[in-house]
Amino acid sequence: MKTKITHEVYLAEMYSKVGPTLDSLSGELLSALREKYRPADMKLRQAKKQTE
Repeated sequence: MKTKITHEVYLAEMYSKVGPTLDSLSGELLSALREKYRPADMKLRQAKKQTE
């Protein structure tokens, strides 16, 4: 489990650096993947963070 969490942290850090580039290159495909695999409550958590 520790390895999986570490992997997710690495991915999050990488995405924080190159995320906008990935979004612009993959556009709708990446959005569709996020919608498909993101936890159901993640949108709510993100929206809450943005308002804090």
